[in-house]
Amino acid sequence: MFSAALKGNDFLHIGITTGCLDVGLKSLYSGVNNSVVCSFLSDTKFSDCYGFTNDELNNILLHFGISIEYKNKIQKKYDGYSCFSEKGIVKNLYNPYSLMWFIDSNKSLKKNFQFKNYWINTGSDIILKSILYNNDFSFEKDFLSLLYGNIIIVNIKESINLDETSFKDKSKENLKLIKNTFSKEYIWTVLLYSGYITLADEEEYKKCIEEMDDQMIKLISDEPEENVNEIELKEYNKITIKKYKNSLINRNCKNDMKYVKVPNNEVLSELTILLTSILDSELKLTKDENIDKFIEGLYDKNIDKINKNLNDYLKKFSSYHLFCKNGVQDNCYQVLLMQLFIFWKIEGLTAEENSGNGRYDFGFPNKNEKNIKEYILIEVKVLKKKGKKSNINFDKECENAIKQIEDKNYAQRHIDNGYNSILKYGIAFHKKTCKVLMKLNNEKIKGPS
Repeated sequence: MFSAALKGNDFLHIGITTGCLDVGLKSLYSGVNNSVVCSFLSDTKFSDCYGFTNDELNNILLHFGISIEYKNKIQKKYDGYSCFSEKGIVKNLYNPYSLMWFIDSNKSLKKNFQFKNYWINTGSDIILKSILYNNDFSFEKDFLSLLYGNIIIVNIKESINLDETSFKDKSKENLKLIKNTFSKEYIWTVLLYSGYITLADEEEYKKCIEEMDDQMIKLISDEPEENVNEIELKEYNKITIKKYKNSLINRNCKNDMKYVKVPNNEVLSELTILLTSILDSELKLTKDENIDKFIEGLYDKNIDKINKNLNDYLKKFSSYHLFCKNGVQDNCYQVLLMQLFIFWKIEGLTAEENSGNGRYDFGFPNKNEKNIKEYILIEVKVLKKKGKKSNINFDKECENAIKQIEDKNYAQRHIDNGYNSILKYGIAFHKKTCKVLMKLNNEKIKGPS
């Protein structure tokens, strides 16, 4: 195709191909030679051409009579891409496809603009889905960190070449990869060139780390596995959190390492959709009766139903995802719950939301309460102590989780927003077993019978 279009054409002086990955161009049979590749990583010629700039956006809004007051919402939805040039980083590039569709859909309106996800289905993600699924990437801790809006440091390759020998079945409908074919840096590179993540700089990264509270740092760091008492554990956590935060701030990008982030809310939504489609196979979510009843129990305050069905689900949940050589994978239970809640389309779900004096794990309105405004708050604890299950104090950890919700005043934001009832759940996990305790407002803590 490339050879026919670009070679031997007397009417062509130069050919420019945009919006595609550098996949296969270096192949012996690609029909392309003497090509110059321009990318986000370094572009001396077109660094401000990957999207609309702020000035261009202002002119577009003015031309179509859309008030500048909507710019902040447009920015959160469609902005955020960056490109490096010899002069440094070019920031705040708006997705041109999404922005033009937004203008076309809203140019005749004066208000109630539609902020849709126009980027969805603009290209095939079948290869990316296969790569993520077959390399067990959806449970990577860095993925969770990105979904929470953090900037991370990863290895990025200058170019990628999708080797056809990696595929067992090359049919478009049933594309399958050989298990664990690609390295992490390859996958991050695919995500970058596919538009799911974009580049950031050192200034953005350090600001992101400095603004992280202790709850977020604890979520993305390693927790102790030693058997220590509660006082020692609190002191350990204080020292560890401070030390880990300083180590993050002092990290520098070397060689192929880059600062990356999810560019905007539209891409975050698309990334969530992509991951949840993988989870249907990975977690066996579809039509799972235990998950249905677990979520029903949360809404109905049925503590017996909650405990029975979450434990039953954990028993059939693949051990591979919960264990690694060093024991329980960090934050795998938070990832599991978040993916369950997203896949089951919990209305109004928030995760790691700032409220009171910190961030709670999960929260959402109780849709089953019609006469009062009730908000559900969930805090998760993971027990890594070694020994027999009978020696593990699940109740204490659940009570600590509920106490944390109360001590840190996580309900304050929702009380300020008119909620007059707060339902608190403390969940403690240990390997493939868990326990859930519940407290409604100022009533006594309840557990399973």
